[in-house]
Amino acid sequence: MPGRRWSDGLHQAIEAKEGVAIKQENQTVASITFQNYFRLYEKIAEFCRKLGKSDEAIAANELDRRSARRYPISGVAGAVVLRKDGSPGDNRFKGGLSDISRSGLCFDIKCSRQETARALLAAEVELSLIFDGREDTPVKLQGQITKVGFHLHNDYSVHVKFIKPIDKEAFKTLPCQWPDDMDDEE
Repeated sequence: MPGRRWSDGLHQAIEAKEGVAIKQENQTVASITFQNYFRLYEKIAEFCRKLGKSDEAIAANELDRRSARRYPISGVAGAVVLRKDGSPGDNRFKGGLSDISRSGLCFDIKCSRQETARALLAAEVELSLIFDGREDTPVKLQGQITKVGFHLHNDYSVHVKFIKPIDKEAFKTLPCQWPDDMDDEE
């Protein structure tokens, strides 16, 4: 393939053996791919766990998305990425709701480019939730995207932490698949 060469003189050695013109070796100054960048997450997380710092870091940054119990829910989440001044931007996307808690939700989107999906990370969004069976009454919320997880076939799960948690009484009115012990929760 053009532009692809082995490093450390290996390509030049094969060129010499084959009796073709030897070309200068390319020098890569810096190289990182998105896959390698996000692959480092597990190594860094393990390093932090060994030092016993991960719980402190999560608590300090309030990153524990699972602090509240999540419930399955069906419907559509429409999102508008907000600008730095808080006004609605031009980036809009929607996906199927997966689960919800008082402090956040998860929904699935399709995206053809991994870079585009990853760019959503840490973005503040304005959500419009339309639940199955309640299409006439959308729920408006604001939150920040805390995780974008890749699945097969260009599917991504988007995890959003709400700016302000949903009031307990209002949360109970949502059409979730409630367990029998719902009243026991905080």
